[in-house]
Amino acid sequence: MRWLIIRLAGVEFALPLASVREMMQLRGQTLVAVPQCGPFRFRVRVGGAWLPVGLPHERLGLKARPVGARSCLVLAEQAKAHELSLRYGFVADSVSRTEQFEDADLQRVNPETGEPFPYALGRLRWNGKWYLALDLDALFPRKDLEAAIRAPSAA
Repeated sequence: MRWLIIRLAGVEFALPLASVREMMQLRGQTLVAVPQCGPFRFRVRVGGAWLPVGLPHERLGLKARPVGARSCLVLAEQAKAHELSLRYGFVADSVSRTEQFEDADLQRVNPETGEPFPYALGRLRWNGKWYLALDLDALFPRKDLEAAIRAPSAA
């Protein structure tokens, strides 16, 4: 399975590349504030459609960084069986690369606590380094995404 490696607050994370639809530089994009719906605080116009934009930093307990030259808008899609697919974006400090990991490489439970990792599918080891494998559906819940889609722009 291919994974996209992104950076948030100086920490690298992995996310399933199959969930990603597009990536673009955040600089030059106009983010419009909306009432907060979970991690969604903005929307952006992409290809003629307004998409909710989430900020994962706070939910992961990380300090958000100012938009810089490497900041990216990652466009993703939640596709559920028998439900409409919903597109959204989220802010990443940078996108590093893609990597190939096998399902067997994914450690689903934290060995120190015996509990699942919050907002994560587990963790992956590559070249002696651990990457938290983000669960985008947990990080950006569908109920919050649907509320953000319906939310009016903030005044």
